[in-house]
Amino acid sequence: KRLIEAITHLDEYFVLWDAADRLVVCNDRFRELNAEVAEMTAPGTIFEDHIRAALARGLYPNAAGREEEWLEARILQHRDPGPPFEMERQDDQWLLISEQKLPDGSVATISTDITARKRIERTIEDKNRILETALRTIPDGVQVLDEDLRLVAWNDQLFEVLELDRDAIV
Repeated sequence: KRLIEAITHLDEYFVLWDAADRLVVCNDRFRELNAEVAEMTAPGTIFEDHIRAALARGLYPNAAGREEEWLEARILQHRDPGPPFEMERQDDQWLLISEQKLPDGSVATISTDITARKRIERTIEDKNRILETALRTIPDGVQVLDEDLRLVAWNDQLFEVLELDRDAIV
């Protein structure tokens, strides 16, 4: 009873699938994440049926247009868990999913919301693209040195302006 209570109140999304891939128990967070397919979060639900229902409701945006291929890969990944992986869900939500096969053949899935981290990564990527565009389009030679005076960023014009051998310096 205490274990179920602990699982229910985890901040992560938790679900346990038995060796026949039937849902044994999940927590409230998992049910909230899958509210659009709430009937597929009941004990006894088969993993593939749960995923198919979520696919049909568009809860996996990266699967759009290739649902069967995506489903097959996801089932294989579930049956033979590897390292944690990232997955986009509905409404631009991102999860880090970790699955563990237990000695009896059941699979425990614990997922962490990494949406904030993914937004920060996108912001950094956007700023890097802006910096790269600026470096490419500035007509003057530009170099950026780190605190140890190592060359960390430059544009090709730098080598032309200074008449230097780019390959030798980089």
